[in-house]
Amino acid sequence: MSKEQKERVLKDYTNRMSMRAIARVEGKPLTTI
Repeated sequence: MSKEQKERVLKDYTNRMSMRAIARVEGKPLTTI
């Protein structure tokens, strides 16, 4: 896996985690995102 691919995957993962955290805070299901 190249460095660029790794960074892209990491960014995607952190975005998903932050979305999930925001959804949990707002009390909304993940399907609304």
